[in-house]
Amino acid sequence: MRDLALATLASGTALIAVYAAGLVFVAQHIADRYTPLLYPVVFLRVGLPWLISLGLIILGSLATAMVKVSFWANVSDAVMLIAAVLFTILGLYRTFQRTADRTKILAMVERLTPSNRIAALRDLTWNSASRGDVASTEFLLNFSPYGSEDRAALLDWTTQYAPLLEQPWLRQAILHSFTSGDFDEGAAKLMEPALNRLFLNCLDREWYDSVHEIIMATIRAVCLTSKFTQYHRYTIFDLGFNLHYLGEEGSATERVSQRAPESLQDARSLFLSQITSIRHSVVDDNDPESVTEFCTLIQRLAESGIGLMYVSSQVWEILEDGYGHGLTDPDALEALANTIGICRRHVDEISVFKDGHEYLDRVSAHLALYIVKLGRKSQLQRMMGNAWFGKPKQLPRRLVMTNGFGEEIYTAVARELGYKVWPNSARNRGRDFSLPRFRGRRPGAR
Repeated sequence: MRDLALATLASGTALIAVYAAGLVFVAQHIADRYTPLLYPVVFLRVGLPWLISLGLIILGSLATAMVKVSFWANVSDAVMLIAAVLFTILGLYRTFQRTADRTKILAMVERLTPSNRIAALRDLTWNSASRGDVASTEFLLNFSPYGSEDRAALLDWTTQYAPLLEQPWLRQAILHSFTSGDFDEGAAKLMEPALNRLFLNCLDREWYDSVHEIIMATIRAVCLTSKFTQYHRYTIFDLGFNLHYLGEEGSATERVSQRAPESLQDARSLFLSQITSIRHSVVDDNDPESVTEFCTLIQRLAESGIGLMYVSSQVWEILEDGYGHGLTDPDALEALANTIGICRRHVDEISVFKDGHEYLDRVSAHLALYIVKLGRKSQLQRMMGNAWFGKPKQLPRRLVMTNGFGEEIYTAVARELGYKVWPNSARNRGRDFSLPRFRGRRPGAR
């Protein structure tokens, strides 16, 4: 009986050792292909159940061998040992099968503690991106919920490594992760720094295909939001600023391209033309705060000397489209007045008009319509001063507006500005110069 028990114990120990060797191999595989942080989870969820079951079978076989020797005891012991051998083989097969399933292994990341989860995601992303494993990298970049701090932290970490970004597919995967959800205020706040870093990397290395993709994808995501917030404004302004300058505001130098200056200029034109898409979206929102943020955006672009010809045209467009659609906040009117004043100081750059001063006088006067209509007469002279209204001998001819201002508003504005009448240009509409409309294609039109 003792000899049989010892033989059973030796056999069981050997089987456990074989399975343990398999687990060691699995651990090495996980450490090399994924991250060592995952092994404790894999052991607890995959290896431990098989190991416990195998131990119970061996204990049962050992207990059988310890009873009085008989034919049936020997048969039972033999059956249990055979079952233990088969169970060991099956356990190794199932363990290798589960650990070879990339999706199941990566899904175990969510069972780690928060601190280990971030570290594991970084290790996994680095390994998969270095191997060129597109599917795993995309899975990991989108593993955390959209707009979460975990996703923002992973994207921020990934964009810090320029060698990884040399792979075009990885840049596309990162951009998709940025824009695959609702790019609302919270998401924009968390992910804008990493998006800006990705954009700068592409500009510095003159990957202009990616530059164009980032511009279009970002503006499309912004247009699809239900509210244009300050963080969306930061995002859009940073795109424009980095396209035109190197460095920080106040000490920046003009960005130039040695290899592809035409591509850089194309990217700038693409960005400026898409401001119209943002304006359409903002007007559709019919939200005063959104309109105010848009007006602040074009003021900030003008202050930085970015696309003054495009920016000056947006002033008239928002005046035309904004009545009854959110252009009610005094801060928005203030921003428009400041924008007009900035454009007037650089009027030579507004080359689309025969007389830039005349156009700006006309836009200033029409801004006065809003100021008076919204009950801000006390601020009229100050805002006209900010707009550098030239106080011509007579008010410039009216622009054709479709927003329904009554004649009494025109008369009131003329008197507030020191004129008797405001000339009506209705009879001259056919000869009136047309304003540029850089509408382009509306990404994300709703």
